[in-house]
Amino acid sequence: MAKRLLVIYLFLFVFSLTIPIFYHSAFLVGFISFVHLITVSNFNYRHVSKYVGSFLFLTGIGYILVIFISIYYETYDFSFLKTYTNNFLSSLCAIPLAQLFVLYYKKDAYDQICKSLFYVFFIQSLIIIVVLLLPFLKPIVQVFHRNAELAMQADVFSSGIRTNALSGGLFFGLTISFSIALIIYFHYYMNQPIKRILAKDFAKFSIVNIGMLISGRFGAVYLFSLLFMKLFSLRVLSKLRTVFLWSFLTIIFAVFYVSIFSVDLSFLYENNISTYVLEFIENGAESQSTNRLLEMYQVNFPLADVLLGTGHYTNLDGSYYQHIDVGYFRVLLFGGIPFLLFSILFTLNLLSPILKANNIPSAKSLWMSLVVFFFLSSFKGEVMVTMVSVNSTLFLFCLIISLTNKKFYHEPNAVT
Repeated sequence: MAKRLLVIYLFLFVFSLTIPIFYHSAFLVGFISFVHLITVSNFNYRHVSKYVGSFLFLTGIGYILVIFISIYYETYDFSFLKTYTNNFLSSLCAIPLAQLFVLYYKKDAYDQICKSLFYVFFIQSLIIIVVLLLPFLKPIVQVFHRNAELAMQADVFSSGIRTNALSGGLFFGLTISFSIALIIYFHYYMNQPIKRILAKDFAKFSIVNIGMLISGRFGAVYLFSLLFMKLFSLRVLSKLRTVFLWSFLTIIFAVFYVSIFSVDLSFLYENNISTYVLEFIENGAESQSTNRLLEMYQVNFPLADVLLGTGHYTNLDGSYYQHIDVGYFRVLLFGGIPFLLFSILFTLNLLSPILKANNIPSAKSLWMSLVVFFFLSSFKGEVMVTMVSVNSTLFLFCLIISLTNKKFYHEPNAVT
């Protein structure tokens, strides 16, 4: 029963349903899992790994940096801190949940979090499909959306198809979360001693991909990361691997630009179920969201604003500064190259336990795949640091790896 509760905790944590009192369900999970933990074990925060310490340190640096930038440019725009703090608090809520996974599954905690993440997204995909087929159920899921009315207005161009998830966050954030889960599970599944892919596994994987595509077509970019994962895991000479590595990176970015930013290609057109495939065949990538993204890349910014930032993150009405939501541009326009470097460092540290893990086959290939996906996704929206669902989920995932490695595989330099 306790192990089944962990799946429920994980669902509520990952999808952060809007609820009274706790703001969203990730905070509720943090509270409940902490109470759960102290009732079944002698939990002590001093027993967490150095990974948590490095996370807290970099988070603190981020606060200082944001405040300094806003004051230095005399904009006093601290709007970045709202989402940043949400991500920080959500990640803290992952600590007792990660401890529970390690407590109940011990050495198998990594295997279990990989499978459990996939299961919660499988459940979410089923919910999306059922609500899509039975529209009278939609008011139920809308109760848990951040802002159901605003979400429906934003999704008018797809007839509301992308607002069927039982999730607080929707659209780009949700589809990126789907993609992260698919990358993690694909890596886990392909490193299992299986002789053949079972039909039921293929069906589940397909259903999760359908849920991801309905949430947002951009999520399909994760397929590029899987190709990268496969390349990096090849057993070739070190020098040849380096050549292939950088060559493939160049190709990835070239293909990404052509396939995502070209009006001739796309994954699907967001209107309704019957026109998804039809528009893909007939018109390719041309859609309202894609065209808007293209327009953003055609805006010319002063070089100084890109290199050094402006101290602006949002406009006075709360909209994105310069009405730009491209991930790299938002970061650069706020704090320039220094703030972009901080965001990259934050992301690399977030994923660092994967590289140190002794219990993950081909750990480097998983790490590189996730890093590449972060970089690719940032061409579309702001993923690094501030995408709460993605960053807090990966913090949970990596903390479980760190705790498992420390307790059962003697992680070097860990706090004991």
